[in-house]
Amino acid sequence: MSVTFYTGMAAAVVGTLMLLSSATNPDSGERVNALAWVVCAFGCFATFVLTRISLIRLSEVMLILTAYFCTASIIITGAPLPSITIGIAAYALVVLLPGIAFRVRTYRSSVFNTAAVSILYILSMLLRAFLHDESGIDSWSDVFIKILVPPSSFWVELLMVRALNRRILDALWESERSRDALRHALDRQVTMNDALLRFVPREFLTSLGRQELSEVQLSDSVTKTMSILFADILGYTKLVEGMTPEATVHLLNDLFGALEPSIHEHHGFVDSYIGDAIMALFDGSPRNAIDAALAMQAALRRHNECRRAAGKPPLAIGIGINTGVVTLGTVGGPKRFKCSVFGDSVNLAARIEHLTRRYDAPLLVSEHTLELVGEGHGYDVRVVDRVRVVGRTSTTTLFEIYDADPEPLRRSKRRIDADFRTGIAAFYDRRFAEALAAFERCRVIHDDGVLRSYAQRSRALLATAPGDAWTGIEALYEK
Repeated sequence: MSVTFYTGMAAAVVGTLMLLSSATNPDSGERVNALAWVVCAFGCFATFVLTRISLIRLSEVMLILTAYFCTASIIITGAPLPSITIGIAAYALVVLLPGIAFRVRTYRSSVFNTAAVSILYILSMLLRAFLHDESGIDSWSDVFIKILVPPSSFWVELLMVRALNRRILDALWESERSRDALRHALDRQVTMNDALLRFVPREFLTSLGRQELSEVQLSDSVTKTMSILFADILGYTKLVEGMTPEATVHLLNDLFGALEPSIHEHHGFVDSYIGDAIMALFDGSPRNAIDAALAMQAALRRHNECRRAAGKPPLAIGIGINTGVVTLGTVGGPKRFKCSVFGDSVNLAARIEHLTRRYDAPLLVSEHTLELVGEGHGYDVRVVDRVRVVGRTSTTTLFEIYDADPEPLRRSKRRIDADFRTGIAAFYDRRFAEALAAFERCRVIHDDGVLRSYAQRSRALLATAPGDAWTGIEALYEK
């Protein structure tokens, strides 16, 4: 629309100069020309203003009316031959205006416009002949050539433009159809890629240095330090006994759907679902894995409230966390392979999760994890045991983090913390009577699997003193 504005400016300047000239020269033809230029300027400015205030249809109508008037003025008031030539050329452009202004909304509008152009041209020529002695129309041949032939050419132009438009529109339609097909294919590709990423986490691909699943090759691998979290339903076999497969799947999906967000919110990702267990990985501070585990316990409480409201029994989970060196990679054959994580640290995390049943502790972490979190971590922690799990020769100290326990239970564990530490120190220093007394004092306030285990072992060691090789390490022979 800036073209319309500058055209109006030019027309206003020309019209003003012509009006000033006609003030000293009483030629009525020059004055009419000047007025025509002024009206042209007005029409251009009006079109510009209507467009700026978003009256688009009205501005388009004003543009065509201005074109009608200005072109008629050129023919009526101009010099004999040049004005006719300019007028024919201008009207030929006006024939195209519906395609420019109205964007070829209908063929009917183009027909109406061409009919109006033809009638206005004939009337302009007749009025020119009436007003001017030198009108350029002196014989019947002039009438035929200058009055009748141009309107015919306007209609031929319309038909040619119509045919061209049809071919252009067909090409545009074909192009649009191809673009829609391409867009549909891309949408399908994105949907497929998103679906595949549900089976292979994007974080896994990133760890392998890949951006797309198609880039993953057999034997791709990377070794790094990560925190591994295992979570398992306690008493799962008895829980699903008698349930239909559909009900079992529904139970697992509901539970995993409640727990999974806690993992992602703390910068982890689910590596796999193994039956009723979740295996998640955390690349970064082990604090992320611990915070995710605490959030999972809070989510489980909310999930159990919904189950109780529906008359269903609550669920319990055990969570084990270990931090260490793992290898992420692809294994399999040329036809099928899978992404997985390997390493002794993974096996230890699975063993730790299983020990939550033995010690009646919902969340156990290894000493490696707690050491990497650092001092001043702010968690409520107590030593659970020093163990050597099946398949390993080295020992591991287990810790319980009980921040997610119900507040009364949390307070009880805090109250016995001093006596519990005293009992642990005495136990590993072979002062079994002192250790047993400390553990029994604890059990008066709070009793659980950890305290019972230490009390029973202290009592047994009092009855039968251990040899010099005794270290207090509990050797476990079951997975």
